[in-house]
Amino acid sequence: MSAPNFRPMEYDMPLIVGGMEDLPEYDLYEEFYDAERLADDMTEDLKYHEITVIGGYYQGFQFYVMEKYADQFDLCYDSPYCIDNDDSHYYFDKCRSAAIRAAEAEKRKIRRWLNGLRDRGYDCLICTGRFCSGEASYAYA
Repeated sequence: MSAPNFRPMEYDMPLIVGGMEDLPEYDLYEEFYDAERLADDMTEDLKYHEITVIGGYYQGFQFYVMEKYADQFDLCYDSPYCIDNDDSHYYFDKCRSAAIRAAEAEKRKIRRWLNGLRDRGYDCLICTGRFCSGEASYAYA
């Protein structure tokens, strides 16, 4: 069974990738570690989310955004696993609605940051289709 090269992005985030050009292996490692450093620097300023760099299934790598406590609760009103008021006070020292609003503001900040990475030489891809075999096709934005 095939697999898509990149994970689908959540929270309507752009799919920002690197390492798509043919580079010598040592240059690819250097580009990957530079991307990790950028992601770590940005994550230091975040309270609700973390940004990681993960390798593609076949080639390249992507910046991936996830909630810090995704295994415990969601920070979205629509989710059946939405954070409750007690957990919100425990983890964030805020009521539930204030924490969710702050998390939404942080998502907008991350989205702007990811789009700004295009100026640093990273590419933005759009998933143009997913097939029943599990494969996906991408196009440059």
